[in-house]
Amino acid sequence: MFLSILVPSKRPEGLDRFLQSLKGNTSDMSDIEIIVLVDDDAHPEHVTYFSNITTIYRSPVKPVHIGNLFHECYKLAKGEWILFANDDVRIDTFDWDRKLREAISQFPDQLALFWPNDKKFGANLSCFPIVSRKVLEGIGFFPIPYRRYKVDDTIYSVFPYNRRIYLPEITFIHSNPIYTKLVGNEIPDEDGAVMHDNTQWVLRAQERENMKGFFRSVRSNVKVLIGASTGDVPRRADFFDYLDILEKPMGSIIMRSHERSPAAARNIIFQQALDYGCSHVLLVDDDQAFQPNALMLLLQHDVDIVSGLYFQRAWPHRPLIFDLAHENGECRYYSMNGQKKRLIPIVAAGFGFLLLKTDILAKLEKPWVRLGELNPQEWCDDLGFFNRVRKAGIKSYCDLQCRIGHMGSMIIWPNEVDGEWFAGYDTGPGAVNVPLPKEIENVT
Repeated sequence: MFLSILVPSKRPEGLDRFLQSLKGNTSDMSDIEIIVLVDDDAHPEHVTYFSNITTIYRSPVKPVHIGNLFHECYKLAKGEWILFANDDVRIDTFDWDRKLREAISQFPDQLALFWPNDKKFGANLSCFPIVSRKVLEGIGFFPIPYRRYKVDDTIYSVFPYNRRIYLPEITFIHSNPIYTKLVGNEIPDEDGAVMHDNTQWVLRAQERENMKGFFRSVRSNVKVLIGASTGDVPRRADFFDYLDILEKPMGSIIMRSHERSPAAARNIIFQQALDYGCSHVLLVDDDQAFQPNALMLLLQHDVDIVSGLYFQRAWPHRPLIFDLAHENGECRYYSMNGQKKRLIPIVAAGFGFLLLKTDILAKLEKPWVRLGELNPQEWCDDLGFFNRVRKAGIKSYCDLQCRIGHMGSMIIWPNEVDGEWFAGYDTGPGAVNVPLPKEIENVT
């Protein structure tokens, strides 16, 4: 059996929608099974949808632990791969199973995590994770004590970044009503489940570390120097809050460079990365905000240079990535709307959140970063750097899922809604999405 889909359910209508979407969008059900656990007998006769569906009926238990429900389903599963589903999801991609098989075939050792685009968490969390039985047995995943929120987080956290495979071309629409009640990133704790799961998460930190040991053979040998250019003092004190929670590979280094010249600061950071034998260097400006997994998202791409996506603070909030370089060194701002890929080629980017492999520095002359290189009245240190990078034959990219906030009196986040990009003004609850300009402009 290729795949077992585990579906704990307490919403009959949601379960019915999920099974209908599964039937309509799956190209080959011959080696896929569904294990459904319902908490009462009020569900419709959904067994008529498939011949290979197993249903477990049980009385409601207070509180219901999602970890236990998944475990009950898992006990009956026969698949080599396990999909953790739910009754708040609808499959929205035809032939999704073929796409999944193609992705899995790239990892014959089965030590990889896959997950679809749920239109809420995207690349940031493996909502509806797909993992092999080999992994679940190897890490001793069950039983787990979480009531509702930390099953996916546990799976995501124990996998090494180079074995976390996000599948943006497969869409599972996530419609859990709890997420309509978010205040910022805070889920309302209406029944104590949030507090319970957060407490258990802290208590089980060592258990997760033990699980990580299972992946020792496939963990990449990566050491990153994270270089923050702060000047005499940082432009925003809360920048350090973001820096402190940034997830990074073991052995990585955080360095703060206080040089007055941004070029001097970045050159020192590059040299320190070489001196400490780092494989990568991450340049971070002190007016950037980012998710804890932002660096790990960039590391998933084995490329020489990759930038996160952030917008200018000032209106019209152009993206600080460029797709065309002119002979005079000017570059054209990238046009965001209509772009659905995650990793895109670019010709230049800002230095705000930029990951580079240190071995490319040997291909460039010192000083690596220079002020006034294109225009003596402007810094233009980033575009000058990238002009020399291109001449050296080095390719650059941007990860559109690694979305970086640009701090000012408010934080400007890149937001995407149904293929259209906006500048999101984060001023607290009720953030506003502002449309981006349609014209394409050059910058020197």
